Amino acid sequence: MTIYCLYSRPDGTTTVVPINFHEPKTDPALLIFPTGAGATVMTGRRERQGQWHTTPKLGVTVIVQGCLDIEINKAAPQSVTLKAGDILLVLDQTGDGHRSRAHGPEGMSALLLPLGAANLPALSQLFRDWPTDLTI
Repeated sequence: MTIYCLYSRPDGTTTVVPINFHEPKTDPALLIFPTGAGATVMTGRRERQGQWHTTPKLGVTVIVQGCLDIEINKAAPQSVTLKAGDILLVLDQTGDGHRSRAHGPEGMSALLLPLGAANLPALSQLFRDWPTDLTI
């Protein structure tokens, strides 16, 4: 399982980076994301390409089936492929944004969990390499 963070930089660009969580002192298998109410299941047809956008809500996306490519940087596109079991923290509410492409033999399914803004400072404490240019 890989955890990625998709966020807007102060210069208006969007980036996506892998981050590692701190080992919990109580249970090494436990990682608690402070999510809000209103989970959604998202499905994508094979080879569905999304439009460029920023996220309307802060959230956590868990890939359940298939793959999801996240593309950033319109001028010089870069992408990362998330596969089943990967987690994406979606925090890019400003700037250039991103677009996604669902793919896989049977399409893609993901669970979207909203994050409350008040939870972000606590969330940042879970990760050893939280992006230094991410302002929360």
